[in-house]
Amino acid sequence: MRIAIANKKKKSDKNRANYPYTYKTAIEGMVCAGCVRNVENALNSADGLWARVDLENKEATVSKVIAIDYSEVSVSIATDYKKAGGTFLIVCESDGTDETGLKYEKIIDGMKCHTIEEIESALNAAGFTEIKADHHVLKPWIAVTAKKS
Repeated sequence: MRIAIANKKKKSDKNRANYPYTYKTAIEGMVCAGCVRNVENALNSADGLWARVDLENKEATVSKVIAIDYSEVSVSIATDYKKAGGTFLIVCESDGTDETGLKYEKIIDGMKCHTIEEIESALNAAGFTEIKADHHVLKPWIAVTAKKS
């Protein structure tokens, strides 16, 4: 069986200095160079974002013009690359309504703390089911899991 590997998408802006915010995020389910290319292409298709994917460490290094909204990146990755039956998980120390989280939204350019309802809505729109949200009793910590249909 032959698997076609997509051509690598090239960024028009190749000046790394224009992408000052760099983060690493885990990518599950990659098994070959084709997976790496597909994940990189999906991430690099977004304006203002440059990604490099490491198959061995199962992670992406994502650089962006503005600070990264983690749930946006996570939902984007999960939407395109989780196979049916896969589990998506996001954990955050802010529930999108707490004073501390909202304070950091004002300090960190581009940061957005999402509420459970916003995360559930994004996951529903991306085709996830069995969405379960847990909220810490005393702290604004949340965890959301979902299954890909």
